[in-house]
Amino acid sequence: MITSITLAVAIIILLIAAFVVTVIPVFPGALLTLGAVGIYIAQWGMNSLGKINFWLIVVFCVLYMLADLIAGVYSVKKFGGGKYGIIGSILGGIVGALLFSLPGLILGSIFGGAILEFAASKNVKQSLKVAAGALFGFFLGTFGKLLILAVATVIFVWGVLF
Repeated sequence: MITSITLAVAIIILLIAAFVVTVIPVFPGALLTLGAVGIYIAQWGMNSLGKINFWLIVVFCVLYMLADLIAGVYSVKKFGGGKYGIIGSILGGIVGALLFSLPGLILGSIFGGAILEFAASKNVKQSLKVAAGALFGFFLGTFGKLLILAVATVIFVWGVLF
């Protein structure tokens, strides 16, 4: 009984933490959600959650992992960025995140996109638009990940309760 309560509390903490680390991107929140699902299945079995619910959660967690990339590419392109602006934004975000965590992720995307767009177009105004697109893409990706995580969490809770 105590073990079940402890595990249920751990699952709830993981689900809440998934949202927190999505807003403050330190760690992929989808992995915490999958961890909560894994703990639940280990304790109460796959049948109590349901295979369809499990696979839906997995699909949404994969979408979560792709949300930043999709939002970033979409936003940079929508703000007029070309191939080099998109590549710069992606590479800048990756390098920035590896070197400087959250500030590096944001600033790396902005500067990477602007620098490569400027190198390709030699147009400062265009480069600044790409930088704005990269910043907008970061916020759009975060919002998208929160929505995706909410859907995955609702599917999990629905599977547990019904």
